[in-house]
Amino acid sequence: MRCKCKLIFLNTKKKTTFFEKKFFSLKIRFSFNFWKISLKKTRNFTNYYFKLLKFLIKNFNNYIFKFFLIKITIFIIIFSLF
Repeated sequence: MRCKCKLIFLNTKKKTTFFEKKFFSLKIRFSFNFWKISLKKTRNFTNYYFKLLKFLIKNFNNYIFKFFLIKITIFIIIFSLF
């Protein structure tokens, strides 16, 4: 799992600040843990995925957070394939 996270992070745009890197790693951990918990409870991946998307779009409106949202969605899609 850590390898995939690092790979995605390396493939994204190169000019990222320290704060952005820290925030991105926290979001990945949060989303991964939340995904495991919700899978145990409901076993419905799409439901969780759309709930997370709605939550993130609602709370983060500016460009930086939308950029993180795209990273998280890519991570979740790749992780769900393996």
